[in-house]
Amino acid sequence: MKLLVHYVAMAGPLVLLGKLLERRGHRSYGRLLGVVLYDLGVPTFARLKAALWAPDGPHLITGTPFGVGWSPNFGALARKLGVA
Repeated sequence: MKLLVHYVAMAGPLVLLGKLLERRGHRSYGRLLGVVLYDLGVPTFARLKAALWAPDGPHLITGTPFGVGWSPNFGALARKLGVA
């Protein structure tokens, strides 16, 4: 529960920053220093599913659906292990 509170406390300001960037005509997603992925848009179920569960996807690691960094593609991992 404590972890959830910390996540929500950090997510709120990031969503506001993303909205501010969009309002000023900037994208709320991209790459930091040309390498590290970020996406500050409002997370939706469709974006979460596309990043975290894509069994037909070729990559085990995908861009994060929200925040900074990368996320595991559990669908591709399950496919490689023969579970899905």
